Order: sequence, then C-alpha cells, then structure tokens
Amino acid sequence: MPFFFVPLVLPPFIVKSFSHVLRSAVPNPERGQGIRIIKGVHHRAAGGNHWWKTLGETINGKEVAWTVPLTVLLFGGLLIHKWHQSLRRDLASLGASVKAAQSDSDQRLQALAVEREVTPHDATLTFPSLISLTEDELLALRKWIGHGQSIKLLYRGSRDGFTVTDMLRRVGSASPLLLLIRQDCHLFGCYMEAAIKQPPRTNRCTGQYRCHLWFFALRGAFDTPIKIAVPPERRLINVAGDHASIKSDLSDCRGKLCLGRGYLWLGWGLPGPTNDVRSMHQYIGGEHLPESYRGEVNRRGCGTLASTMNGNAIEVEVWQVLSSTAAERREGVRQTGEGEGGGGRQSVVCHDGSYVCDPCF
Repeated sequence: MPFFFVPLVLPPFIVKSFSHVLRSAVPNPERGQGIRIIKGVHHRAAGGNHWWKTLGETINGKEVAWTVPLTVLLFGGLLIHKWHQSLRRDLASLGASVKAAQSDSDQRLQALAVEREVTPHDATLTFPSLISLTEDELLALRKWIGHGQSIKLLYRGSRDGFTVTDMLRRVGSASPLLLLIRQDCHLFGCYMEAAIKQPPRTNRCTGQYRCHLWFFALRGAFDTPIKIAVPPERRLINVAGDHASIKSDLSDCRGKLCLGRGYLWLGWGLPGPTNDVRSMHQYIGGEHLPESYRGEVNRRGCGTLASTMNGNAIEVEVWQVLSSTAAERREGVRQTGEGEGGGGRQSVVCHDGSYVCDPCF
C-alpha cells in the first residue's frame, strides 16, 4: 500500500495536535481575507461527502479549505513512510541473524551425522544423507553388503564439492566403498571392495586394476531393488590424475574415473574430460540386464540404471563399508563368498592393462 493512503486512519490525537496551528493558517473570509470556504464545492460533488470534508470538520468543527487536510496528509504520510523504512531495515537485520543461526545449526548437525556409524541391521536405519531411502531399499542394501556391517559417509557432493578431485581427496584410500548416485527419479550405484587408487603422477592414469565390484539399482530402472553382478573381465577400475584422462576406445569421449570396464564413467565428456563428478555415462550390457528391466535399450541392446546413459547426476555419495570385527576394520578387508572359487576371499588389487574401457552408444 502506498504511504500516502496510511494517514486516512491516523489517531485523532495526531490530528488535534495540529488544530490550533492549522486554524491560524487557514484564511477566514469573515475577517476580510478574501478567500472563500469551499462548502458549495463539497455539496456539488458526487455523494456530497468527501473524506477531506469529514477530516476538516474534525479539526475545526466546520468545513474548511482543502489545504488544511492536505497538509495533514502530506506531513503524516512522510512520518509514517520514514517509520516504515526503519521497520523494514530492522526486520531484514533480524532475518539475516536467524538465517545465520540456522545455517550454523545445520552444519553442526551434518558434522554429527557424518561421525556416527550407521548399522544396517538396525530396524530403524536411516542414512544421514540427502538421498533418502525407503525401507525396502535399506533392507536390500543390508542383504547385499552383509548383516552386521556398518557404513560411514566419506563424501557427499553437495557438501564437499562436485569435482572429481574433491571426491578422491575425501575418499582417500578407504575401502570397501559404496557409491550412491541419484539422477532424476533414478537411484543406483556400485560396490567396490578395493580402494580408488591415486595415479603415481597427476599427468598419468593408474591403468586398469582388478577389483571385485557389482552394480545395483534401488529405484527407477526396476520395480524393486536389484543387484547386478558382472563377470570377472568387467571387475576393473581405472583412475586418471588431475591433468590426465581415460579415453574411450569407441569414440573421442574421455573421463576421469572408469568402473566395470566402462559400465560407469565419472567426469565424462565429449570430447572431455570434465572434472565434474556429476557428468557421467552409465550402461549395462544386454547380456547382463535382468529380465525385470523396464528401461529403454539402445540399438546395441544396452540398458542403463540411470534415466539416460549420458547425463548429470543430482547427488553423488561415497560410503565406506566397515567390517563387523575390530581386526577386520584395522585390516580394511571384507570377506565375501562371491569369488570365482566359491569360498570366501579377500579383495585383490593388481595392475592389468589387457582390457580397454568401452562405453556403449
């Protein structure tokens, strides 16, 4: 509302305080001052009862010239306008203080959430994460990573930065790892027993090294959460340094991190690479797609766990899966029964340059 409408509701004492001054300033035709009262004008107007007439009668007890209420309006409006500006400044300052306090409180809560370990066998399990999981999705993860295991958040893109460098710095040499990616309404990821190794120099790549890994989809590509195993020739990781890249053998595309011999690329670009961990390429070969897959396939029969094979993720998180015993935690080794020999085995990390990462177009 414009400030000059506010004086219409001024308290009477403000109006009366100016009455003696205004009466002396108003010309009086009875004293021969030659200015006539505009009584006739009021009665000729539509309705014959304007707001300034009523205000004039309140001040002087009779109809007066229009200059009297106009002076009151202008002066009162100016005072209220100044008061309104001062009030807005005070409210803005108060709002900034409240927002700063809330931000500080949120940061402390996030820090506490990161420090605590989450145990999947807890019936009330909730990840301290921006990626919310349903009960079915949590139960599926518990089944896949093993009962009694606990997890700890190492990296969250929205908190730590969305560069590949940020992710590698936060994850360090921790293992085993659970990579969780959200793209639109799709939620999927990858489990890796080995650590994400750093190349010896920033302008080099690690070369592909073996790592027991598997992919999973929690929502989007399937009606229910599902785990996707990959054959031994796909259990490979390749990591590029800050000033290096991994090149596709089928195109001029490049990336910074390649998992599963091309099943998942991070820092993906054409021609690329990009240091943005959200820029990704993900596909699963038709021979490894479960029958319950309900997404789209390309001309090669490949599907994807994401909404599109090439796209940008909304959130990326990396969790460390901690073993159930103190001795295994110190060693960073997780026993699994999914090895080629059928028995439990430890994760194996070794260099192997005989395979080439191949994306699917």
